[in-house]
Amino acid sequence: MAERAQCVITDGRQTEILYTVWGAGALDIDLIAGPDAACRQIRRLYDPTEELREPVWIEAGALIDTSRRLLAVFSWHLSGYAHRAAWKAVLGQTWPGWDLRWAYAGVDDIATAAGVPAAASDHPRPEAALAVLDPADLDDADSLVTVTQPDGSIRAYGIWSDTTDVFWAGPELLDRLSAATPVTVLPDFPKTGLHLDPASRSAVGWTTLEASGLAGGWSRCWPGWRLDFQEDRYDAQPVAIPAPPPTLDSGLAVVARRLTGFRNSAEAAYHSRSPADPQSIEAAIRRAHLAGGEPPRWPGLR
Repeated sequence: MAERAQCVITDGRQTEILYTVWGAGALDIDLIAGPDAACRQIRRLYDPTEELREPVWIEAGALIDTSRRLLAVFSWHLSGYAHRAAWKAVLGQTWPGWDLRWAYAGVDDIATAAGVPAAASDHPRPEAALAVLDPADLDDADSLVTVTQPDGSIRAYGIWSDTTDVFWAGPELLDRLSAATPVTVLPDFPKTGLHLDPASRSAVGWTTLEASGLAGGWSRCWPGWRLDFQEDRYDAQPVAIPAPPPTLDSGLAVVARRLTGFRNSAEAAYHSRSPADPQSIEAAIRRAHLAGGEPPRWPGLR
């Protein structure tokens, strides 16, 4: 199955737009060794193209701007909050002095930051695909939706959604939730959260993915509702997330496993160094572990 990715590389004078049908699932590895290796890897694996593709088709993307030392990325293919945070911690070691940003509006953010035209979409966004899960069957829950009740209490629901489709579900979601059983615990930390307050017709949302088109699409899907989008700040959801909290070490373990899994994919991604070499990616992972602290968040471009 295709996993389309798009990257833009610019030095402020020349701009390259590159595209692959198969690379989205490995973009985190393609970028992990630093700017020089990342540019070589992307130029080797991606095809030059004239324009950015429609956001609906793109599962991962990056802007590498060497003039501003700016790396802006997004991906659907990171395994969760901890993995995404740990990847940023490692990139902080391998991209020293660079401004690391998350493109919460996906390809549209990259187009704006790179100063290239965004793709005109000929395809309407598909109908929101999601399932409200029973508390006994939460293994696929990747989103948490919470709702303020008339008495002021808050109920939580585990949701499976196709990327960030909870943002596009509209007020009909409330009808579905009213007939569902609330949850008190989730097996894994969610990738997306949405809090709904029907009395004030207000919402708070966050995600570790991307939500291209949300700025204009929210008002169409939720007419009369106001959204406060909080990037990846999950603590803006007015309830403690009922799941094991993400930790930096658990995320670094995922980064290390993925590095091992892609070890033979391309020498450019790893500098061809021994894991004991202080310039190796393994050494960067060790430095991120020793630095410790809370899982870092990804600021957006806007």
